[in-house]
Amino acid sequence: MSISFPYTIDADKKIVRADASGLTLTKELIVNSAKTFKNDPLCDPEFDFIFDYSAILGIDIPNEDFNAIIKAEAKEKAYIGKVALVMGRKNTDYIYASLYADVAPSDVQHMPKVFVTMKEAEQWIGER
Repeated sequence: MSISFPYTIDADKKIVRADASGLTLTKELIVNSAKTFKNDPLCDPEFDFIFDYSAILGIDIPNEDFNAIIKAEAKEKAYIGKVALVMGRKNTDYIYASLYADVAPSDVQHMPKVFVTMKEAEQWIGER
């Protein structure tokens, strides 16, 4: 089963919200979503992004691949604003460990921040 990845852009608040739901979060989904945002003329990389992955049922990305994707996106400045990942309780530890494995302390500020709930992510995004 494929994962749906609808997103909305609130230009006034400068926020892009993307909601993934389905069976599995894959490398292809993350790479393709970044391309989608890059090709959308309404999607400004300086906007803040909230990716809600809390409804996914599984993750099929080895830690090192997930970490490499995020580092590449940071290097390419695919996302300039804040990036929040809402993972839900069951996936947060795995993603947190994947994101920050082998990351230099100076690079942490450019990495996405992981949250269990949408409320936490929205509060953090609001702290501009």
